[in-house]
Amino acid sequence: MCSVVLRRGALGALAHDDAIGEKIRAGTGARAITVLSAVLAQLRRIAPRRLAIFTPYVEDLTLSIASSLAEGGYAPVRAGGIGIRENLDIGRNTPEEITDFVAGQIEGCAADCAFLSCTNWQAIEAIEPLRSSLRIPIVTSNQAAIEAVRAMRIQAAKKPEHGFGAA
Repeated sequence: MCSVVLRRGALGALAHDDAIGEKIRAGTGARAITVLSAVLAQLRRIAPRRLAIFTPYVEDLTLSIASSLAEGGYAPVRAGGIGIRENLDIGRNTPEEITDFVAGQIEGCAADCAFLSCTNWQAIEAIEPLRSSLRIPIVTSNQAAIEAVRAMRIQAAKKPEHGFGAA
């Protein structure tokens, strides 16, 4: 059995994110994944040189996310936010609106990868239209988290079970 706790929320400094992951592990005994660690793992697999970051957020939060990713080795060539303040309004932003926003913002920066940040943003549905039109990898917070959980479950399945019911 593979127990996993996923911590969502705004990305923060790496040390803070690592500390949250450790508290989750210590408090639950489960493996912990944070959105920042999942996104960085996805970016390591892609190895972009010119990352563009897009968020539904106001400028200060968008810049904080850009700083977190820069600290992880992925300084953005562009970081743009829509400017939405209310969480419920973020969830109302449609995949089509996200696609239009990103397509309009990415022009001229020669990005080789785009990251769409926010677990409440309907960005996962914008991946394919953006990938098709921009012809670059698109990473979202939710997609990176799903891939991290999937990878953790696959890794756990390869380890032999011990204890009650084990062969």
